[in-house]
Amino acid sequence: MDWKFFASVDEIGEGEELAKDIEGEAILLVNVGGDYYAISNICSHMQCKLSKGSLEGFNAVCPCHNAAFNIRDGSVVRPPASGTPIAAVESYEVKVEDGKIFVKI
Repeated sequence: MDWKFFASVDEIGEGEELAKDIEGEAILLVNVGGDYYAISNICSHMQCKLSKGSLEGFNAVCPCHNAAFNIRDGSVVRPPASGTPIAAVESYEVKVEDGKIFVKI
């Protein structure tokens, strides 16, 4: 696993999200309270893009069926994703250095 540049801190303000594909991974980066979190941008239930949904506090809500995932660890907060064999979505380590945000992939 390596640290990959994702964005500059000025690209994603408080309460905002930014989605990118890096190294073949669809990743959703979220800024909550000045802290950055990264999870898979693909819902484990219907493979919809979480970036097309909404953000409720620390939860990314899927636009397809309202499943919700905790952006801090990718865990399921609200079904229907809990009924899938692999319910949680991938979460990624994030670090900030010199105004740049990196994600460990």
